[in-house]
Amino acid sequence: MNLPPALKRRLRFLVGFATPLSFSFSTGHFRSAMGSRAVDQKGQPLPWYTYPAIYYLSQLDFSSADVLEFGGGQSTLWWDQRARSVTTLESSPTFLAQLEPKVSPRVALHRVGSPADSARSIEGRMFDILIVDDGSGIGPSGRSTNALTAFAHAKPDGLIIVDNADAPPSAPIATEAAARGWHRIDFIGFAPASFRQYATSIYFKDPTRLKPQAPPRVAGI
Repeated sequence: MNLPPALKRRLRFLVGFATPLSFSFSTGHFRSAMGSRAVDQKGQPLPWYTYPAIYYLSQLDFSSADVLEFGGGQSTLWWDQRARSVTTLESSPTFLAQLEPKVSPRVALHRVGSPADSARSIEGRMFDILIVDDGSGIGPSGRSTNALTAFAHAKPDGLIIVDNADAPPSAPIATEAAARGWHRIDFIGFAPASFRQYATSIYFKDPTRLKPQAPPRVAGI
């Protein structure tokens, strides 16, 4: 369509102005920011990962997966709806108190304050999905310590998800993963209520579990 230059400029301005608003409302970003918790446009829980990571994970089947979380919250509720079981290791008693009345019997919540607490909580168990999203309460190297525990308790075809993977405390995880022969995919973008982009990374050895079961769809998260 051959439009006058002035109209083209107005249309470009409209697209440039409206697109961020459309993104914010359709993803639930605005609602998350106003409520200070990660939710979609309908108010349902979302993990506090980047939107590209959430979109991708939403395509996969986790109905037979056992999930281990280092750090609980909205993500616990999201995984509770999708996984066979969820084990959450959390250092904050406040978060645990908020989660307890909201989760199903599939979720086991554990208060941990040290690497030894974490080790005792999952002794002898192996998991399909392991999320490293917390290092607080166990010292400055807590995130790396949790990642080492995750590597030790991951099944051969397991996935390890590291949120805020671009932050300095996560750098040793990438080095350790490479030394152990794990591959990495980075999902970089905005997250619920975030004002800047960051990275959620997925580590894997066997790509089997990474294969979506259906064609891609764009219909909200």
